[in-house]
Amino acid sequence: MSSNLSVNHSLVPIRVNEAKMIGPFSVTEVSPVIVLTAIGVMMGATNYGLGAGIVIAFIQIKLASAFPPGFLFHFLWYKGLWPLKDTRYIPDAMKRKFYQ
Repeated sequence: MSSNLSVNHSLVPIRVNEAKMIGPFSVTEVSPVIVLTAIGVMMGATNYGLGAGIVIAFIQIKLASAFPPGFLFHFLWYKGLWPLKDTRYIPDAMKRKFYQ
């Protein structure tokens, strides 16, 4: 008895946590370069946009290798620079009375 299930063994498995790749670089490394270069082209300063994109991508790569994911948002939240939405689990910090 043969099974009618066909399995394609030539596909590379994709993991859930794996970053999307553009060649040898991840999308998070390439996107600042592309976006800032496009902004530089619109402003007539392509070289400045490309340079700024490369600098931001380099800083992002260094931060990603030194700290866990989400560290920057948590640090900004800790310093009070990144507000969170009010939910029933995270109430407004400025509110003095809480009711249950």
